[in-house]
Amino acid sequence: MVQLLLVTTGWCLARGKSPTLRHTYFKESVSKLVYFKNRSTLLGLDKTGGLLYRSTDYGESWTKVSDIKDGEVTRLYAHPHEPKIAYALTEGTQHWLTKDEGGSWQPFSTPLTPTTSGERPLA
Repeated sequence: MVQLLLVTTGWCLARGKSPTLRHTYFKESVSKLVYFKNRSTLLGLDKTGGLLYRSTDYGESWTKVSDIKDGEVTRLYAHPHEPKIAYALTEGTQHWLTKDEGGSWQPFSTPLTPTTSGERPLA
């Protein structure tokens, strides 16, 4: 949650505004955040519950991603070179891809499950 505060604070200070603090409570803690080039949009992963959340207002409010079944997502990664793409991985062979900063998600399959070691689970 500290990271969310820093994004909002930096945005406000750059525009000469005072930051506003807003508390958002999740059932479980958000263990992974993905920032996009457009800093107002964030993705957050509740790894315990396998839930994916999205914010389009610098983290002030969050909605659960409805394109992906609850409990499926175990890992979340931003594409290293494409600023609007992210991957939501599962323990199986069907995963999810967004090309619009989490606005919509398309399924994709891999022949094997993602590796559990290293930073490149699909490599």
